[in-house]
Amino acid sequence: MPTSWLLQPRPIASPPPPPPPPATHPRLPSFSFTQIQIADVLKELQNLDPYKSAGLDNLDPLFLKLSAAIVATPITSLFNLSFVSSEIPKDWKAATVIPLFKGRDTLDPNCYRPISILPCLSKVFESQVNKQITDHLESHRTFSAVQSGFRAGHGCTSVTLKVLNDIITAIDKRQYCAAVFIDLAKAFDSVNHHILIGRLSSLGFSNDCLAWFTNYFADKVQCVKSKGMLSGPLAVSMVVPQGSTLGPTLFSVYISMMLLLLRAIP
Repeated sequence: MPTSWLLQPRPIASPPPPPPPPATHPRLPSFSFTQIQIADVLKELQNLDPYKSAGLDNLDPLFLKLSAAIVATPITSLFNLSFVSSEIPKDWKAATVIPLFKGRDTLDPNCYRPISILPCLSKVFESQVNKQITDHLESHRTFSAVQSGFRAGHGCTSVTLKVLNDIITAIDKRQYCAAVFIDLAKAFDSVNHHILIGRLSSLGFSNDCLAWFTNYFADKVQCVKSKGMLSGPLAVSMVVPQGSTLGPTLFSVYISMMLLLLRAIP
């Protein structure tokens, strides 16, 4: 097991952020968080997988599942208080990273896949937040019809059919058809928080929401766990949390700028 996993955060500190690009999407109606309901939290707790590992807060999913009827009310109050204060408990920002060996050189950090284990309550909270922002984004057609990643009702099949249809259409019209395929290495690790916050602002997120997301990204840490040993906390400055419920949605918002910028090219 390479000691570099214990000494270096993933990803490394980011350079000073560039200014957010100008918004090219029509401004949407304002979005603000609404109060989370006890019934929704109760359902989430009852549906927890009891075999999942606990996060650094040591709150076991089995305990939360069995005590759901008792703890749902105070947990819901805690979630709603987070909206009011625009603050998230620091314990929910800490992730345990387990390096999973993929093969080849055991001393090469690139030969390990980081698996993040997040606190259970943070995932329950994020699930409720994700429902609210997804409803806002989808109801106002924020995403392009050809953007398929991390969207309900979309997937590899839908995007493959779109590409295939474009190719067949070009052949029928005796036209050329060119395609560019890009593999974004460590895509979630490359998200710039300042640009993402600017993007959320252009999509109608209220100042209170932006303050909440700013706090959500701030002071995130991770500890590496291997062979029963746990490293000290390492700061994370540029990343959409791996393994989180919000991560895929926020990355979709971030990457959607690419289509807007491409369309703006004369």
